[in-house]
Amino acid sequence: MEFEISYTNKEVTPWGGMVFLKRMLEKIGFRSVKNLQLPIHTF
Repeated sequence: MEFEISYTNKEVTPWGGMVFLKRMLEKIGFRSVKNLQLPIHTF
C-alpha cells in the first residue's frame, strides 16, 4: 500500500483518517470476513 504524505495549513477533520481505514479493511479482506456467520457467545 503506497500513499503520499504531505503537509498543509488546512484544518484536520474527524474524517481525515477514513481513507487509510478503508484501504486497510480492503487489504485484509474484511468484506468477505464480515459475511461469515460466527457463533456469538455471551459471558
